[in-house]
Amino acid sequence: MPKESVMADAEVRETVRSWLTEHWDINRPLDEWRECLVDGGWAAPAWPVEFFGRGYSVEQAVQGLRFAALQVACLFEFLPKVI
Repeated sequence: MPKESVMADAEVRETVRSWLTEHWDINRPLDEWRECLVDGGWAAPAWPVEFFGRGYSVEQAVQGLRFAALQVACLFEFLPKVI
């Protein structure tokens, strides 16, 4: 889990892509998915790591969550995989 507050945009996107690739399962029950998000620091990515966040700046958190939404849309085939 990243501890540095300064990451390049590409690093944030790659972190999201990698995490989703490892953890995404369309058949995962919602309560397990929520637990996975919290454990991964994605429920509140701008929170400090010690409080189950990722230690990102607000800008990085917003960028990461937006990119995650696009990645999930691609997984559901709502959008073409151009990202």
